[in-house]
Amino acid sequence: LSGLRTGTMSPWLGDDSQNGDYRSRWRSIRVMYFTMFLSSVGEFIHAFFKTIQVSTKMSM
Repeated sequence: LSGLRTGTMSPWLGDDSQNGDYRSRWRSIRVMYFTMFLSSVGEFIHAFFKTIQVSTKMSM
């Protein structure tokens, strides 16, 4: 509870500069995961259209 007193720094909250670093770090992590998501969606779409092209050629 000593971290809750006024004038002391809590290791969970940190000061403003650490809070900015914390937010920046999480923003970078979100960008990385979003990029990985888009990459996996792109691979799925590519495989899907490749399958459609093969099935269309076989039906001709």
